[in-house]
Amino acid sequence: MKDDQIYISNYAVAFIDLLGQRDDMRRHRTLPNDKEEAVRIVKESVGKVAGMHKTFERFYDSFEGAPSLFENLSSEQKAELPSMNRGQLRTQRFSDGLVVYASLAEAGGQSPINSVYGLISAAGSLALIQLAAKRPVRIGIDIGWGVELQPGELYGAALAHAYELESQVAQWPRAVVGADLINYLETCRNSEGDSLNEQYRRAMGSECIARIIEDLDGSPVVDFAGSAFLRNAPEEEVRNALADAKQFVNEQLEIWSAQGHVTLTGRYQCLQQYLSTRS
Repeated sequence: MKDDQIYISNYAVAFIDLLGQRDDMRRHRTLPNDKEEAVRIVKESVGKVAGMHKTFERFYDSFEGAPSLFENLSSEQKAELPSMNRGQLRTQRFSDGLVVYASLAEAGGQSPINSVYGLISAAGSLALIQLAAKRPVRIGIDIGWGVELQPGELYGAALAHAYELESQVAQWPRAVVGADLINYLETCRNSEGDSLNEQYRRAMGSECIARIIEDLDGSPVVDFAGSAFLRNAPEEEVRNALADAKQFVNEQLEIWSAQGHVTLTGRYQCLQQYLSTRS
């Protein structure tokens, strides 16, 4: 942003909360006198968030859209293909969480639907991997208007909606999807026209919707352990991650049940029920 100019567009936003960090911070409100112990505490806390950040970016960059949809086209037709480039992923850090977002403005050859596809896919992958690593996350994903006051400083409805989903709706480790994002995907899936661009929007809208289901409480969530989501992932790696995730959830359920913590017991029961339906 320069001087009085602001650039407003719609953004796809994921608000990610790394659970348990605040409890760790409460245990270490000030640094101990021992320098080595102080460095260890800081590295462990910062390292978890930094590691989550890098993992999300790696997942976002790894999803290539759906080029296979057009692999049988002639060279003349391929020359007319819409851009499959995703919008640049930007980040905004909070003490124990992370905001990741991409503009949906169609500029510079970027494909808004690919940005959304990358965000949904990366959020689902992160949710599964973090469970398997015993570092669960809650995620809220939505779209809305926004403006970057500075690079990496997003303000607007998109951020507010994503935060509300994470902090008020998600409740247990999962990625909740907002109504505006669902409407956007349905618009893409139902778009009319025979151009390659419209065909691509329809196909990618369908790909995204196939990765979202209605959870036990009626909330739309990323089906991070579902067949549509995992069909292109390495089979052994996925199988191991699912096994580790299920084990962690079972352990948490046993711990909170034994302590008589009704709320957390109920939340992990919901997560256990979801995973039990996945191979």
